[in-house]
Amino acid sequence: MRYFYADSSNQPIGPYTIDELKQLHLNGTVRAENWVVEEGGSQWQPYSNLIAIGG
Repeated sequence: MRYFYADSSNQPIGPYTIDELKQLHLNGTVRAENWVVEEGGSQWQPYSNLIAIGG
C-alpha cells in the first residue's frame, strides 16, 4: 500500500510506502499529527492512527 501525507499547507505529498513514511517520521518530516490517506482513498486520518494499527 502507498500513502500520501498532508504537509503544513495541507497539500498531499507522495505517494510513499509505509516504510518510507516511517523513515520520514524518524527524520521529523512526518509527525504523528500529519494527516495521511491511502493512495486512491478519500478517508484521511492522523499518521498516529496508521502507526497504532501496525503501519
